[in-house]
Amino acid sequence: CYPCTQVIMEAWNDMQEQEQAEERNAVSQQSSSSAAHATSSSFDWYTGEPFVVQKSTFQGHACRITCEAEVPLAMSQLLNDSPLSNKLHRASHNMMAYRVLEKVSNDNDDKDDCEANVLKHDNDEDGEDGAGSRLSHLLQVRQENGVLVVVSRWFGGILLGPKRFAHISNVARQTLDDFHSLSQSNQK
Repeated sequence: CYPCTQVIMEAWNDMQEQEQAEERNAVSQQSSSSAAHATSSSFDWYTGEPFVVQKSTFQGHACRITCEAEVPLAMSQLLNDSPLSNKLHRASHNMMAYRVLEKVSNDNDDKDDCEANVLKHDNDEDGEDGAGSRLSHLLQVRQENGVLVVVSRWFGGILLGPKRFAHISNVARQTLDDFHSLSQSNQK
């Protein structure tokens, strides 16, 4: 009955791929409408060199953001519209963290309008428990502002244990260093 099972599995895989594509489209449309005040839908992503250790591959990506509402738009561009999108969809994990300082106005009728700077930050571990918080901590220690960093991991079949967090942090650190160096050289 192997041929029957193979046909059923192929049909099931096709159905799963179609459902995932529909979900990505729905999320993309939802993030576009919810972030209507975002200033730009085109982000200049920097992608670092892949780092391979025990058959697992890690690769960092970074871009500038000006407000929290740009995060879903930037992620959508990286994961769906970039030349790397097919490769990134095959990644086991796409972990991300961001930090951005936003001006928030207080629109109370009782008091004068005032503006305050609010530091907004968050992370997504994408199934790699603990990785997002480590990326957030890295951004905090480096006092990063207005940046979104993503580390993609392709699992190679060998469990790395806690050492994987060091690799994720090191790839993110190197990506941010290269991203800032490139940004500074482009401004000159």
